[in-house]
Amino acid sequence: MFMNADALPAESPKVSIHPCTRRQFVRAFCWIAVSSPFLSHESLFLAEIQAQATNDIGIFPVNLNSYPVLRNTYGSVRLRVTGMPTSFPQIIITRMPNDIFFAVTARCTHDSCNVGTYSTSTGVMTCPCHGARFLPDGTVVRGPAQLPLTQYLVQYEASDSLRIEIPGLGFHITGATVLVGENNIPRYRLSFPTVSGVNYEVWFRESLATGGWARIPFSTTPTGAAASTVHSGDGSAVTVYVDRDAPTGFYAVARL
Repeated sequence: MFMNADALPAESPKVSIHPCTRRQFVRAFCWIAVSSPFLSHESLFLAEIQAQATNDIGIFPVNLNSYPVLRNTYGSVRLRVTGMPTSFPQIIITRMPNDIFFAVTARCTHDSCNVGTYSTSTGVMTCPCHGARFLPDGTVVRGPAQLPLTQYLVQYEASDSLRIEIPGLGFHITGATVLVGENNIPRYRLSFPTVSGVNYEVWFRESLATGGWARIPFSTTPTGAAASTVHSGDGSAVTVYVDRDAPTGFYAVARL
């Protein structure tokens, strides 16, 4: 999740930052995500601006270097979506000719078994429980399944990265400048939901046009030292506090 930090109180200088449209922002933000070095740890940036968000779609970036089979036409993998509860089914990603990728749920619509990856010998994905068959885009070609597999929007960003939109992966953060302690020291407060077993980091940049993202430390109390860099989710909402070193800027919460 991404948030524009408001200006510091009192006489701090104000910087005008023009908001981008959601589509423009999705492109810019995902480019940042897929090109960041921490992607090797399956970090996840969520492409919604709170003021513009209309749903909970989140962006799941996939580095093709981590899955060599997807370098080949008809390559197919089944993997877990980082940041989702363990109850969320895995997804199957398949590469077709002309760099077309499909991502579908691995949960069979007949009896909820895990469908196998694409087979070049049969030309389909087969459910091992009752033999239902599906095309890479989720279309049913043989029962007993009657409904197609859920398909997710995929964009091929570059030669080594995909961007997959997953409903329910997105989340909203709320934030506000607060004054803490006897000396009214300005801090920024961020609140967001967490998922058990998932770690969270806070990132900041002063401008989308220049500079880059930097991971910043935080405190889980208003006046505590900002010395933590990772928060382990437990399924409940968390509030963290970061020191304000710039009059305006942008915050992102990354799930690892």
